[in-house]
Amino acid sequence: MVYTFLKKMYDIPIGKSLFDPEGYKHVDEILEKAKRKGVPLHFARDFLCAKEFKNDTPTKIFDYKTGI
Repeated sequence: MVYTFLKKMYDIPIGKSLFDPEGYKHVDEILEKAKRKGVPLHFARDFLCAKEFKNDTPTKIFDYKTGI
């Protein structure tokens, strides 16, 4: 669900990455609950992406600024 969180938190494009529309509705609630309870949430800062899931597919690194 990380891409769902990142889309909500930073409004970054996530391309064809997995996205949970129902979970998207609950991100703010989950973030607030974690904050209230003092639970830190850790998310990746960069992402290794490819057009398809194969060993020989070229990859590229993206981050919050570039989007995915």
